[in-house]
Amino acid sequence: MNIISEAFLVGLYSCILFFLLQTQISNVYILLFTLGFLKHFLSYFIGIHNYYCNKKNKTATFKPVFVQSILEGLFYLTSIFVLPTSLNLKLMYIFTMSTMTYIITEKSGINKYVYSKNCVQKTPRIKHL
Repeated sequence: MNIISEAFLVGLYSCILFFLLQTQISNVYILLFTLGFLKHFLSYFIGIHNYYCNKKNKTATFKPVFVQSILEGLFYLTSIFVLPTSLNLKLMYIFTMSTMTYIITEKSGINKYVYSKNCVQKTPRIKHL
């Protein structure tokens, strides 16, 4: 996939998470932290991290993903100062922020660095008789 289509999917994924979370969490601080945390953390469980690691015949590991998820939650929390008030504008903002952040981290090499820390060599499975 190319960077634009991946960024679009990240933005869409973020909006879906935001829409689901905003009905459950009324505190905007907790909402934004949870959005950032879950966006990154759930990606590990649905296999997105392994998608990037598989490009080099590697697999994602849990511990760095957990720490990075906390950092992403804090990053989303910093957007509290510019978050619009209407739901449609919030969704547009979340989409734009997520998409642009993905493009910037991809172009700057941050994503490559993050996945170099997340991915470890796959160990061959031993078949028992």
